[in-house]
Amino acid sequence: MTWSAAIANLFRAVAAYFELKNRSFYYDILNKSRQQQKELISEIEKLRASRNIDDARVADVVRMQLLQEQRFSKHLSATYAATDAVSGH
Repeated sequence: MTWSAAIANLFRAVAAYFELKNRSFYYDILNKSRQQQKELISEIEKLRASRNIDDARVADVVRMQLLQEQRFSKHLSATYAATDAVSGH
């Protein structure tokens, strides 16, 4: 094996490592976002069930947070899909 082949193999290994690290980071963030969405939904349901007008107002605010989290998740997925398509995987 020549030095240039060894260096090329090293670069491929490093690239594969960083790609795996990137995927792991993406899945971790996506799972945290999904968990956050579940918690927000649960809180909204609890607040709405109380039938208190103040709790209903708080539930409206929490719903806005939920929508923001859903937009973040959708944006993250679209960004990762575009990056994944560019890298060829």
